[in-house]
Parts: sequence; C-alpha cells; structure tokens
Amino acid sequence: MASIESTSTTPAPLDRFTAILGYALPPATLSAWGMVMIHTWATGRTKMLLHPLFQPLIAIAGILLLLLAFAHLCYFIPRPTRHGWLQWLILLLPLFFAAGTAPKSFSEQLIAARGIQSTSTALNSSTLDAEAERKLLQTLSEADPSKPLPIDVVDLISISGVPAATQKLQGRVLHMRGQYYGVGKSEFKILRLVMYCCAADTTPMGIKVHGDIPADLKNMDWIELEGPVRFVQTLGQIQAEIDAQSVQKVPTPANPYAY
Repeated sequence: MASIESTSTTPAPLDRFTAILGYALPPATLSAWGMVMIHTWATGRTKMLLHPLFQPLIAIAGILLLLLAFAHLCYFIPRPTRHGWLQWLILLLPLFFAAGTAPKSFSEQLIAARGIQSTSTALNSSTLDAEAERKLLQTLSEADPSKPLPIDVVDLISISGVPAATQKLQGRVLHMRGQYYGVGKSEFKILRLVMYCCAADTTPMGIKVHGDIPADLKNMDWIELEGPVRFVQTLGQIQAEIDAQSVQKVPTPANPYAY
C-alpha cells in the first residue's frame, strides 16, 4: 500500500517538464522584452519610434521588466500545469521575429501612404502674435544677404504662412538640408519627416525644388541644396518653391527627424 501511494505522488516526466517550463518561460519572456527595449534605446532606434521626451521611458520599462523577471525567479512557486507555458511561448516568439525584422528607418512606403504636406496649415501652426512676428522679421533682416541663409524645411513651410516674412525672403538664396524625393525629370521635393509623438503620426513635410538632379540620387537620400526661394499661391495656399543652383548628396544625420 505504501509503495502504491509513493508511486502516485511521484510526478510524471511530462508533468515535471511542463512545470519547469511554467517556471522558466515567464521570466525568460519578461527578460527578453526588457532586453529588447533596453537594446532599442541604447542603439538609438527609438529615434524613429518616439519623440525625444518619451524615449527614456523605453529604457525605464526595460529595466522594470528585468526586475519583474528576477522577482519571478525568487518568489514564484510553480504549479503543475499541462499547457500554461504555451501562453508565454506565444508572447516570446513574435518578439524575436519583430526585433529581427523591424526596419531601421522609414521608406518610400510612408510617402506613398501619407503624401507630402507643403503648407503651413499641415503643421497645425496658428498665426504668430505680434511679438513673435517682430522677432522673426528682425532675425531675417539681420541675416547677411551676401550669404545663403540656412533654414530648415519645416521652418520655411511655417514661414510661408507669414506674409511679411515671405516678402523679406522672396528671391533670397537659401541653404537647406533634407531628404530627396523625385517627382519629375527636373523637379523633386526636399522633405523632412516630422514626428509629433511617435512613429504612428510621423508626417512628411516637403518643398518643391526645380533644377538639375544628380544621377546618383535615390528617394530618401539626404541632400544639401542652395538656391533662391519664391512663394507661389496654389489652391488658395502660399507655398515655397526653390530654384536649385546646387544639389549634393550628404550623409544621413544622427537624428534624421524633426519634432
């Protein structure tokens, strides 16, 4: 009788294996998620996912997940289950697939899906107050007219909604840096990807450029150009256009997004 009771309380090999999985897989899954988050933050890949204000939260979440995994190893008492470990495996496998296949930058598909915005209304920018407009006009007036004026694509689009500023800039030679997107034989867009919060709301903002296009350029390459700006009215909106005097390919900057 005693031998029968002893045999009945001895766990079967399969039950012992599933108990081990039930104990090991949860902290392994938590650790994997934590390490992927920390790696994503440490390698700078959060730049294409989140606004800089939120990027440190990825590292904090990763650290908390590692602490939860450690607490699980220390305090969790496994219970004999036959299939409970499957739920953790289902969470673990897609993580490694996503981490290995996720793109490192936005591609032309973003442009195809969202289009390129070229007006100040697309930036949700309100009319400048009197003081802000005064400072803008003063800055433009103090810039050396004999040198190309450095300006960002997004700033130029925003300025196109300020009539007094467009009058000062009309015909002025500008120096711009952004990404190339071809639309014709002698016409293209210079654009910046504007991230308001995260990758889901990233919006391509671009300015039309006329001029010769270097043969080695591909869509989404980074370029620098110089040329005079003119402001034209299209469908009731004022838009800036550049007549490029020079265009050259440049390396991708460390932070390729505008905020």
